[in-house]
Amino acid sequence: MLKLIFWPCCFFLMFFKYRSKRWGGIWLALSVVVKPYIALLYIYPLLTRKWKLLVTAISSLIILALLSVFAFGQDVFVSFFNNPVSKVPIVNYTEMVNQSLLATILRLPQYQIIKESLLLNPLYLGISLLLTLITVWVITMKKYSDDWVILSILFLALIVYPASLAHYGVFLIVPIVLLLRQSSQTVKERIAIFFIIFIAY
Repeated sequence: MLKLIFWPCCFFLMFFKYRSKRWGGIWLALSVVVKPYIALLYIYPLLTRKWKLLVTAISSLIILALLSVFAFGQDVFVSFFNNPVSKVPIVNYTEMVNQSLLATILRLPQYQIIKESLLLNPLYLGISLLLTLITVWVITMKKYSDDWVILSILFLALIVYPASLAHYGVFLIVPIVLLLRQSSQTVKERIAIFFIIFIAY
């Protein structure tokens, strides 16, 4: 379990630290390889117009994909993208350890689950689209620091990824620390932050 969290956290934190440099894209690509939901962070260089970072991230991901084809073969690589939802037991999407938006919807009482169209759930798609549009809108307003642009995308990724397990919350350590270190916050704001942390965990 520790390995499942350790390497993604390391790669993400390296990207977070070196995101202003071109080779930060390498760390982003490595993060995506170990945790696919981090792929949503590719919209960060796109929306902030950091084209060199975006090109490096895409190129690195392509290179890693080619290396995996060379190492494991084309059939194994293609099977990874060939309707993976149908190969995963439904219980993986409905068990309590799964804290994603989709899992929450599927656990609603009297909800009829159709395995072949889990990711096409209208409620899931609608809420995911709404959250994505709100996140993009907030980012394009340019009223927040670069740190919060990345962290807001990370929040979104953890919510909409259909297999966000409870221990993925470790990734929220960084935004929580940033929340608590803001010296300009009032007592009420700090209480609100602690309340959010309490609800989350």
